[in-house]
Formats: sequence, C-alpha cells, structure tokens
Amino acid sequence: MSTRTQEDFLRAFHAERPAVTTEVFAAARAAGARTGYEALRDRVTGRRRVLDLGCGDGLLLELLAGAPGRELAGADLSHRSLSLARRRPALSGTALVEARAQRLPFRTGAFDACVSHMALMLMADLDQVLAELSRVLAPGALLTCAIGAGGGGTAYELFTELLHPAVDGAPADRRMPALGDRRARDPSRWERCSPRPASPASPSGRR
Repeated sequence: MSTRTQEDFLRAFHAERPAVTTEVFAAARAAGARTGYEALRDRVTGRRRVLDLGCGDGLLLELLAGAPGRELAGADLSHRSLSLARRRPALSGTALVEARAQRLPFRTGAFDACVSHMALMLMADLDQVLAELSRVLAPGALLTCAIGAGGGGTAYELFTELLHPAVDGAPADRRMPALGDRRARDPSRWERCSPRPASPASPSGRR
C-alpha cells in the first residue's frame, strides 16, 4: 500500500473526527494515575524546545505549555485537527504546521525533544520519518513515544478499532488500508531502520 494512499485515508478520517484520539485516550489512566499524555509530558521535563509529532488537536502541547519558557511546535497531517489545536489559548504563538513526518519544515537541530502520542505506528516509510527526526533533533535530544496502550492491545489495534465503525460498509475507495510500518509498533525492531533516531525511543506504551 502506498504512503500516499495511507495518508489520504488518515486525512479523510480525521476530517470527520478531528479529535478522536483525545476523545478516547484523554481520561484513560494507568496504575500510576497518569494518562498517556501526562506520561509523555513528564518524560521531557527540563527540555525547552519540544516538537509534538502527530499533535492532533493539541492536548499534549497544551500540557507541555505549562512549563514556563518552553518553545513548542506541533506537526500533523490533519488540517481539521490543527484548527482545533489553534483554538486552545495556551497554544497562542505555538508553531502548528500541516506537514508530513517524512518532510518536516523545521531547521536542523531545532528541538531538544520530540514527543508523539499514538501516531508513530500509523506513519509509513519509517526510515524516512526517523531520518527527519534525526535531522531536526539536536545532539543529545530525546525522542519519546506512546506506541502501545495499558490494559492490553497495541495502540495500532486500538486505533483501528476506532476506525472500523466509520468505514464499515463504505465504498471501496473509503475502506481502511493497512496503515504504518510494522517496525514502529515494536521498539526492539527499530534498530533495523536506517538511520536510527537521535536518541533511544521510549517503549512507553505499556504504561
């Protein structure tokens, strides 16, 4: 399945449900009484320049904005999701860009950290995604991602469960393609990608 086909499908789905990930996961708490968004926020404590890759409607960025002096940016495929993010007062002045992870519109070494909540496992051409992250992250930067879900099941499985009601019975051109790169669902397989990320990715999904 081509990268373009996958991305076109995700854009169309998020045009209809631009805040679906937040709606499902914002209140889901693990044994540590933190949501996945809060866990990622805490992982980048002390990092000043932070990118949210696949930022959606901006909930994680809003949490990150609570730290004074932070420089934040968010990138997402969905125009509709980004429009919701721009309505959050805490994100006034935040760079929110409609962009593909395989071609990020940021300068080299622009960030001290990158977070990504339930998004990386949906991205095709993982090698190029990691190449771009390696480029925009400064030396010693942190990449931390939620790619799974507490309580059983991977994030990919849970997300596709969300998609099915919206596409069941749809015409052939609206049916869900296989999404993402299988390696992105298992950090132990990332070493097979080239190049590797700028710093070890968090296997945070099993919270």
